[in-house]
Amino acid sequence: MPSIAPVATSYPHAMPLSTSARVPIATARNEGDTGPFWLNRRALVDEADAEVQRALRAVHFDSRKSVAPHGTFAAEAFGAIRSWLMPDSESTSNAISRGRGVDPASEARARKTRSADVLPMGPGESPSPRVAWVNCTDPVMAYFDDTPRLKHLVQCSLLTVPLDHGNREDTRTLTLPLVRIRALGSGQAPRPPLFFNPGGPGGMPLEGMAQLRDMWEKNFWSLAQSLPSAYDLVSVHPRGLPGLGLTGDVGLKCRSDVVVEAHNDVMDDQSADNLRRAERATQRIAEACESQPLTPYVTTAQMVGDLEVARRALGYHPLNAVGISYGTRLFASYVATYPHSVGRVLLDSNMNLLADFDANILAMAPERQLQFETMICHLAASDEQKYHLGSTIQDVAGVFTRLAPAVRSVVRPLLFEGPEALMIGRFIDRTIKQFPSIDEPDLKRMVNRHVPHHPELQENLRHLGHAMVEAYFDPLVDDVVRMEAAQSVYVAVRCGTTPSIHDLGYWRQQLDHQVTHYPTASANTLFSPCNFWSGRTDNPPDFVSALSNRSNVMYLQGEYDPSTPFSNVVAMNERIPGMDLVVLEGGPMHGVLGEGSLCVDNYAASFLLHGRQANPGGGMTICHPDAPSGARSRRDVAANVVPPRARGLVDAARRAEYESARRRFSNALRRSALA
Repeated sequence: MPSIAPVATSYPHAMPLSTSARVPIATARNEGDTGPFWLNRRALVDEADAEVQRALRAVHFDSRKSVAPHGTFAAEAFGAIRSWLMPDSESTSNAISRGRGVDPASEARARKTRSADVLPMGPGESPSPRVAWVNCTDPVMAYFDDTPRLKHLVQCSLLTVPLDHGNREDTRTLTLPLVRIRALGSGQAPRPPLFFNPGGPGGMPLEGMAQLRDMWEKNFWSLAQSLPSAYDLVSVHPRGLPGLGLTGDVGLKCRSDVVVEAHNDVMDDQSADNLRRAERATQRIAEACESQPLTPYVTTAQMVGDLEVARRALGYHPLNAVGISYGTRLFASYVATYPHSVGRVLLDSNMNLLADFDANILAMAPERQLQFETMICHLAASDEQKYHLGSTIQDVAGVFTRLAPAVRSVVRPLLFEGPEALMIGRFIDRTIKQFPSIDEPDLKRMVNRHVPHHPELQENLRHLGHAMVEAYFDPLVDDVVRMEAAQSVYVAVRCGTTPSIHDLGYWRQQLDHQVTHYPTASANTLFSPCNFWSGRTDNPPDFVSALSNRSNVMYLQGEYDPSTPFSNVVAMNERIPGMDLVVLEGGPMHGVLGEGSLCVDNYAASFLLHGRQANPGGGMTICHPDAPSGARSRRDVAANVVPPRARGLVDAARRAEYESARRRFSNALRRSALA
């Protein structure tokens, strides 16, 4: 099996597109957008486009007269910018060589291709949809409060599915909500919709749907802006979650009145008594979940069956999908189960489909440690005068490992807020050691007096310090099992999808290894209810056969994804030939689609709109996030030949996009850490 290797392309932004029609990249949509950047985007695009057009003509004439010293590179660079601004235009190199615009015949062929994109129904399937869309309930619409301009496009329905798709004699059913965001009106027959799942398992799809659709509409430099007009975005409500007011279902909730003993974080307390209490706690959770009648039917295989019922009810043959995180396993399982009903499937931030949940969980620890060292420690070490944490990565990492165990436990969830977490954590650690009997109010006052010494950082230092102090003094108390639906669905799906290792000695060895080598990682996933699971598990599909040489599946991945590591897709590529993989170099986020990389978004949108692969036949394309060309080897050449005005417009747009992406990433981490 060939190992993964980069494809030799000059510029990821200059996508290898065949002749197709020019699609306008800017329209007067989204009147609800605010801020001068969004309000003036049409003018920005038009102005940048005009600059690039003039530059293209200049390069053409100079190259013809052999005046330009880097004529070939200049043409490629301008072609990259043109394809970046107008990603669905005719091949730029052809346009340059012939000195003309878009071929009308190519435009006609592209229109014909788009109009014929709806595939025929499968054998014996009814072409009539059986879903009646109505206005949604208030609990549904609350998920769109941050994107109010989408609300008039949101509709709901109900879907009746078998309780057990694998037992036809069982006539019991479940009623699941369906939610869609309608495509922007074009007067044409809709394509088969895009099904969406944000992962989890147990993640609520609605917020992710709203964010994804909103980012597509605002991504005006990219072909992704065409997606809202091309597809309805649909979610099948994951079984086990509450019914959102559309049904009376309160969801799967693991509950028990058996008392669970409190325990310290096992990463910082490996005493025999604490480990015993941690193991007993996870056993009680397993017993509480398995006591619920719905639990055996909340698995990946059952959710795949729900997708198939929804596909048939909507009256379309191919299922198109975008899955993130666990959503990659869900939709890959659908491909394996219903291979002839698949349209285009985009898998973003991939689980290792060839490994069980245990192996996927264990892969997270080294990735989190690597991200801590390459992001947080490197940043702090590069500016010792600002952060005062040390001049090397080892110095900064040592600040965390030298904290008292109880302080480490409250700093760990906040580490990725930045070096400030280590700064204020070290101060709290030193203060507690100096004043062992200090109480919570006094320690907060000490934090408040300390932060003004760092004027640039004081707001974040105060916020993090108060959060750590509150967590430090939060008492450990015995309690009963009272898990909400999202947590319960996570446990049921994880434990019911693949078998887990029940040998507690194995997990203690893994804990020792993690404490020694990956001290920033969480051990909550090591001591899992699945270690005590007695119920049935799914029979995993043959993913190798199902996904080999599939031209209608594309994989996206961030290089430094802490939750689904890059090593996952490397391992899959060794056994699955023909994987079409796009990697965001340096990408630290979990979920790269719509997160600021025009290179990634262009490849993804071209695939979803036209079925074009980034790497026909399989391979890996690397997207570089910090230059329009995306090509490290020719970045300087591209920078020299791009007209200053166009380059300024490009840079302004990218800065705004990346600042927005950075804020979303930081806010998501904060919500996760403080949840």
